[in-house]
Amino acid sequence: MLTMGFLSWLFGDENLMSLLAQNWALGVWIVAAIVFCETGLVVLPFLPGDGLLFATGALLGAQGVSPWWPMGLITLAAILGIC
Repeated sequence: MLTMGFLSWLFGDENLMSLLAQNWALGVWIVAAIVFCETGLVVLPFLPGDGLLFATGALLGAQGVSPWWPMGLITLAAILGIC
């Protein structure tokens, strides 16, 4: 039932990975938001975790994107989610 709504991209990694392939900056911001929600909101344990980070890193590496900006943003999102 949730797969028909606006959260449908959460239930398939291929949708988020295709977004990362098309617009990596927007995709990194969405991954940071997912990490923030996963660490900060206890009611959302169903969000993807380590697999999403590995896939994001692999896809960004294949595109030749420098890892420093995405790593910094995702790390900041995780720290802010804990606070």
